[in-house]
Amino acid sequence: MTIYDNVTHVHEAEEALSQLSNLISTAVTAISISFMLGGVILLIANLTDQEGLAQIFVVLVFLNIVVGSVLILAIGMECILEPICLLGKMDWLSAATCLIMMVFYLVLWFYFVCVVNTYATNGV
Repeated sequence: MTIYDNVTHVHEAEEALSQLSNLISTAVTAISISFMLGGVILLIANLTDQEGLAQIFVVLVFLNIVVGSVLILAIGMECILEPICLLGKMDWLSAATCLIMMVFYLVLWFYFVCVVNTYATNGV
């Protein structure tokens, strides 16, 4: 028995696309946990007045924004190419609105990163 016994080998593009929904849901969960961890780090940075911890928050959230942008593209590609997708039970207008709200959510986090980066670099 090796450690690779449970690994599935994807040989065709259709199989990879069918596994994309599992990857998307796992990545959304990981991003949510990472945002919560970043909030705790920012709280500790504010309470202890440590600019270095605030910069850790900035880097962590910026990486989350990049991964979130890739996930939005992956959700869109999944809904275009697969009959069953994350937003499949919605009509096209609701699904498009949901994707646009996800983009605005990431823009809001980018604003938070800019504010915290200003705090960390200026030492306010």
